[in-house]
Amino acid sequence: MSFKTARNLGLMCLAFIIFLVSAFSYGLMHYNAQKLTTVITIEKKELDTWQYLLDLITDAKDDLYRYYTEKTDNLDLAMDRIEEVLKEVTRIRDSSHEEEEKTAADEWVKELAVFRQAVYAYSIEISEGYGGGTSAKEMENAALQAATRMIELNRETSKRIKAKISENNQSMLTAAEVSRKILGFMLAGSVLTAFLVAFFMDRALSKPITALVEGTRLVAEGDLTREIRVNSKDEIGELSRSFNTMIRDLRERKAELVRQKDYVSSIIANMAESLTVATLEGKIKTVNSATCTLLGYQEEELIGKDINILFADEEEETFLLEGNRITEATRDYQNHELNYRTKDGKTIPMLFSTSVMRDSEGAINGLICVAQDITMIKQAQHDLSTYAEKLAASNDELRHFLHIASHDLQEPLRKIKVIGDRLKDKYHEKLDAAGQDYIDRIQRSTVRMQTLINDLLTFSRVTTKARAFEPVNLSSLVQDVLDDLETRIEETGATVECEELPSVLGDSLQIRQMIQNIITNALKFRKDDRALRIRISAKMISRNGGNGGKHSFGARYCQLIFEDNGIGFDNKYADRIFGVFQRLHGKNLYEGTGIGLSICRKIAERHGGQIAAKGRPGDGARFVVTLPANPANT
Repeated sequence: MSFKTARNLGLMCLAFIIFLVSAFSYGLMHYNAQKLTTVITIEKKELDTWQYLLDLITDAKDDLYRYYTEKTDNLDLAMDRIEEVLKEVTRIRDSSHEEEEKTAADEWVKELAVFRQAVYAYSIEISEGYGGGTSAKEMENAALQAATRMIELNRETSKRIKAKISENNQSMLTAAEVSRKILGFMLAGSVLTAFLVAFFMDRALSKPITALVEGTRLVAEGDLTREIRVNSKDEIGELSRSFNTMIRDLRERKAELVRQKDYVSSIIANMAESLTVATLEGKIKTVNSATCTLLGYQEEELIGKDINILFADEEEETFLLEGNRITEATRDYQNHELNYRTKDGKTIPMLFSTSVMRDSEGAINGLICVAQDITMIKQAQHDLSTYAEKLAASNDELRHFLHIASHDLQEPLRKIKVIGDRLKDKYHEKLDAAGQDYIDRIQRSTVRMQTLINDLLTFSRVTTKARAFEPVNLSSLVQDVLDDLETRIEETGATVECEELPSVLGDSLQIRQMIQNIITNALKFRKDDRALRIRISAKMISRNGGNGGKHSFGARYCQLIFEDNGIGFDNKYADRIFGVFQRLHGKNLYEGTGIGLSICRKIAERHGGQIAAKGRPGDGARFVVTLPANPANT
């Protein structure tokens, strides 16, 4: 039987019993009421009269109290009540035929006289200050005592009248006794029925409630596998289903927490860096596998140990703790270089950082230490330092070589050239055509060698003979170069167009040489079947490389652009043409050593800029040089 069924059955039984008891009680009360009607009719008038007299005396007594408490300023109403009672009692005494009633009326008259006299005297004493032999307090007490005696007389009279009613109702008492017994049996039946209902309800409730208690106990112990099986649709069933829903939610949340814990544990376990978690007292609470592998310890050998076991140097053993406790100062240690000590006593350079842990109230309750083995970095720094020393020595050797190249190698070339000139001047006509050709070849080779050496010296001096940067007016610089190349420009029939150019920050001599090399290249690699046109322009670009416009506010770099309609080149060689000794054409077609554009690139890079080229065979070339702009015009 379900809880709902047991509840409904119990309520129905109780309602039926209540109906029977109520119906019987109503019938009995109706019968007794009919009997009592006769008695009440006879005695009602007498009881009402005496009750009325009692009310008047009580009201007079209350008037006396209100007069005493100054809630009224006279006792006229009280005196009127007393007079009315006296008249009514006198009437009852004169009209009564019973001796007891006459005696009671005489007692009432006597006490009323005392009461009236006391009230009157008390009123005079209070209002006019009468100085008689009886004090106001005594008169008040006398009045109250008289009122009390009259109340007692009224009670005795009521008892007498009720006794008469009791005699008339004796027969009704027998009937009432029978009714009481019947009601007793009915109440006993109600108790038995209630017991049976409680028994069945207990049976209906005990099983699911016991299951709920057991399930709650298992949940408290951490077991979330137990669900309650109740099929009823009443309140217990609803409670059981809610309990099962809670269990399933707890299982899902527990599983999610386990997954998150495993995820975090996996991250910590697979970290390449050393991770150590310490308590507020500086005791190791957690270490990852990287720490154990790095230091050669087992995890249980480190748990509970002082965190200073990690550090190799004494001064590093106390920097985390202050008074054997972690403090706010630990947060300042970020990327701090120190040494760890392994189990076998070796030292390992580490990049060390810390972060404090806090509870929900913001108080420090632990420390997280993350350290990275920088042995390879230290070795790389050492190797880099060694390489830098070797590079410095190599540069010294290079400078020494440049000194030789600029002096010792030039002298033999000059002698070869002088001897060749003398041979050509004195013996030119005596030599046959082959001899004259040999002398011409010697002289051309000597000139190429001198040019090559000079170009190499120029290439190396971009950094070795560099000057400090200063503002450079590009318009003036380009005009100076064009003046120097005026004859060559006229010979080639070229046209050079130059826009107004901004100023840049750099080495004016090197920038001049770079501009001259680019224009010379354009004059050299021209097409014979059309007039050469060279256009020079510039634009400012912003920090992120975007186009800032010709006069862009806040631009930082200047792009110097050279465009021509010469022979051009295949764009796949756009980077190769800047290499040393790199040529796209034979030396018999175009003069030069293949170093000019290499010098341009080195000059641009030395200024913190760059140079780029773009070409198309037969359609010309475009060179873009990026240089830092002069802050004065940005």
